[in-house]
Amino acid sequence: MKLLKKYLFRIDDLCEGVDKEKFSKLYSLFKRYNVKGTFAIIPDNQDKSIISSNCFSNEEYLNLINDLVKDKMFIALHGYHHVLKTIKKTEFKNLSYDKQFQKIKIPVIFPGIPALNEII
Repeated sequence: MKLLKKYLFRIDDLCEGVDKEKFSKLYSLFKRYNVKGTFAIIPDNQDKSIISSNCFSNEEYLNLINDLVKDKMFIALHGYHHVLKTIKKTEFKNLSYDKQFQKIKIPVIFPGIPALNEII
Protein backbone atom coordinates (compact mmCIF):
# COMPACT_ATOMS: atom_id res chain seq x y z
CA MET A 1 0.00 0.00 0.00
CA LYS A 2 1.37 3.38 -1.03
CA LEU A 3 1.07 6.09 1.58
CA LEU A 4 0.19 9.55 0.37
CA LYS A 5 1.91 12.45 2.00
CA LYS A 6 -0.05 15.60 2.60
CA TYR A 7 1.41 19.00 3.16
CA LEU A 8 -0.05 22.35 4.03
CA PHE A 9 1.39 25.41 2.33
CA ARG A 10 0.59 28.79 3.83
CA ILE A 11 2.06 31.94 2.40
CA ASP A 12 1.83 34.86 4.85
CA ASP A 13 2.11 38.61 4.30
CA LEU A 14 0.66 38.69 0.80
CA CYS A 15 0.10 42.36 0.01
CA GLU A 16 0.85 44.84 -2.75
CA GLY A 17 4.29 45.33 -1.27
CA VAL A 18 5.65 41.80 -1.78
CA ASP A 19 8.35 41.24 -4.37
CA LYS A 20 6.45 40.66 -7.59
CA GLU A 21 9.11 38.53 -9.26
CA LYS A 22 9.70 36.23 -6.29
CA PHE A 23 6.00 35.75 -5.67
CA SER A 24 5.31 35.08 -9.35
CA LYS A 25 7.96 32.34 -9.40
CA LEU A 26 6.47 30.72 -6.30
CA TYR A 27 2.91 30.95 -7.61
CA SER A 28 3.89 29.47 -10.97
CA LEU A 29 5.18 26.39 -9.09
CA PHE A 30 1.86 26.04 -7.29
CA LYS A 31 0.03 26.19 -10.60
CA ARG A 32 2.45 23.91 -12.49
CA TYR A 33 2.12 21.13 -9.91
CA ASN A 34 -1.56 21.77 -9.15
CA VAL A 35 -0.82 22.57 -5.52
CA LYS A 36 -3.50 24.35 -3.53
CA GLY A 37 -2.15 26.74 -0.95
CA THR A 38 -3.43 29.14 1.64
CA PHE A 39 -2.52 32.74 0.93
CA ALA A 40 -2.78 34.99 3.96
CA ILE A 41 -3.43 38.48 2.65
CA ILE A 42 -3.04 41.90 4.20
CA PRO A 43 -5.70 44.12 2.58
CA ASP A 44 -4.26 47.48 3.66
CA ASN A 45 -0.64 46.84 4.58
CA GLN A 46 0.99 49.57 6.68
CA ASP A 47 4.06 47.51 7.67
CA LYS A 48 6.95 49.13 5.79
CA SER A 49 9.29 46.25 6.65
CA ILE A 50 7.62 43.97 4.09
CA ILE A 51 7.45 46.41 1.18
CA SER A 52 9.71 45.56 -1.75
CA SER A 53 11.01 47.98 -4.35
CA ASN A 54 9.70 45.51 -6.97
CA CYS A 55 6.11 45.39 -5.71
CA PHE A 56 2.71 44.98 -7.34
CA SER A 57 0.68 47.96 -8.47
CA ASN A 58 -2.80 48.19 -6.96
CA GLU A 59 -4.35 46.87 -10.18
CA GLU A 60 -1.86 43.99 -10.41
CA TYR A 61 -2.55 43.06 -6.79
CA LEU A 62 -6.32 43.04 -7.31
CA ASN A 63 -5.83 40.88 -10.43
CA LEU A 64 -3.60 38.53 -8.43
CA ILE A 65 -6.25 38.06 -5.73
CA ASN A 66 -8.84 37.38 -8.42
CA ASP A 67 -6.49 34.80 -9.98
CA LEU A 68 -5.97 33.09 -6.62
CA VAL A 69 -9.71 32.76 -6.18
CA LYS A 70 -10.25 31.53 -9.74
CA ASP A 71 -7.46 28.97 -9.24
CA LYS A 72 -9.32 27.74 -6.13
CA MET A 73 -6.60 28.73 -3.70
CA PHE A 74 -7.51 29.39 -0.09
CA ILE A 75 -7.57 33.00 1.05
CA ALA A 76 -6.93 33.87 4.69
CA LEU A 77 -6.88 37.24 6.39
CA HIS A 78 -3.50 38.03 7.95
CA GLY A 79 -4.40 41.19 9.80
CA TYR A 80 -5.80 44.26 8.15
CA HIS A 81 -2.92 46.75 8.37
CA HIS A 82 -0.24 44.36 9.73
CA VAL A 83 0.61 46.95 12.34
CA LEU A 84 1.03 45.52 15.80
CA LYS A 85 -0.75 47.46 18.51
CA THR A 86 0.61 45.76 21.62
CA ILE A 87 3.51 43.82 22.99
CA LYS A 88 1.37 40.70 22.50
CA LYS A 89 1.95 41.12 18.74
CA THR A 90 -1.60 41.32 17.53
CA GLU A 91 -3.48 43.93 15.59
CA PHE A 92 -6.81 43.07 17.25
CA LYS A 93 -6.02 42.75 20.98
CA ASN A 94 -8.10 44.97 23.27
CA LEU A 95 -10.41 46.06 20.44
CA SER A 96 -14.14 45.65 20.88
CA TYR A 97 -15.96 43.08 18.80
CA ASP A 98 -17.48 45.87 16.70
CA LYS A 99 -14.07 47.40 15.91
CA GLN A 100 -12.64 43.97 15.05
CA PHE A 101 -15.62 43.23 12.82
CA GLN A 102 -15.22 46.55 11.00
CA LYS A 103 -11.57 45.72 10.30
CA ILE A 104 -12.49 42.43 8.64
CA LYS A 105 -15.78 43.38 7.02
CA ILE A 106 -15.65 41.94 3.49
CA PRO A 107 -17.00 44.87 1.42
CA VAL A 108 -14.45 47.18 3.01
CA ILE A 109 -11.53 44.80 2.63
CA PHE A 110 -12.11 43.52 -0.88
CA PRO A 111 -13.35 46.33 -3.10
CA GLY A 112 -12.46 45.61 -6.70
CA ILE A 113 -12.12 41.86 -6.15
CA PRO A 114 -15.42 40.51 -7.49
CA ALA A 115 -14.29 36.88 -7.61
CA LEU A 116 -13.63 36.85 -3.88
CA ASN A 117 -16.83 38.67 -3.01
CA GLU A 118 -18.86 36.13 -5.05
CA ILE A 119 -17.69 33.12 -3.04
CA ILE A 120 -18.26 34.63 0.39
